[in-house]
Amino acid sequence: MKNSKTQFLHEWLTISDKDIEVSKDFESRAASFGVDLTQQYFAVVVEQKPINRQLNIPLAFSLDTVRTIYILRQFEQASVAIDKVDGNARIGVGTLHYDLSGTIREALQALCFTETPFDAPTVAYFSDTQKHEALRNSKFHQPELLAKITNIGTIMEDSAILETFWTFNNTNHNVSETAKLEHIHRKTVEYRLKRLHAMTNFDPRDVFDNIALLAAYIQW
Repeated sequence: MKNSKTQFLHEWLTISDKDIEVSKDFESRAASFGVDLTQQYFAVVVEQKPINRQLNIPLAFSLDTVRTIYILRQFEQASVAIDKVDGNARIGVGTLHYDLSGTIREALQALCFTETPFDAPTVAYFSDTQKHEALRNSKFHQPELLAKITNIGTIMEDSAILETFWTFNNTNHNVSETAKLEHIHRKTVEYRLKRLHAMTNFDPRDVFDNIALLAAYIQW
């Protein structure tokens, strides 16, 4: 049954939102697995090295050795999966689709906006990342700055600086809120922002410098 469910999910991947009709056989198999094709679903991709355990969610399959895809119904919350994840993990969440390929692509893209986890899962929602899509496609990012951001992101001791910078932007540059979400002291937030300034020569608290930093970060 497990193999047949996985096969069904992989077949579902080939069906587009634009497909109006599917075969009666596919409808029948969908129903046998509790899938209502008249409803929308969304994907939650969990990346974990190594994978601690599979979550107890009926619609799931492994993408590779470190990433598992969970499919949730339109009336469910992403927390159904997120709250069950043990240990370090990166999690990307897609939006509602009738097909699977669209929402899985979104979840994988959202995964790129998560940081390397330390002692708890980090989560990114595709819908949240879209507010930066125009900036990602813009010409604001500078090659030299992008190289510096890339270098910072590859050094474990420095990667927390970028995580704090990202949270700082998502809280509308609120140091206290950033400290709360990062579970650190506000002085640590201020220190990391100063370190980012020193390492890049761009001040995250300056409006124009922040745009350049954010563009480079998103491009990275």
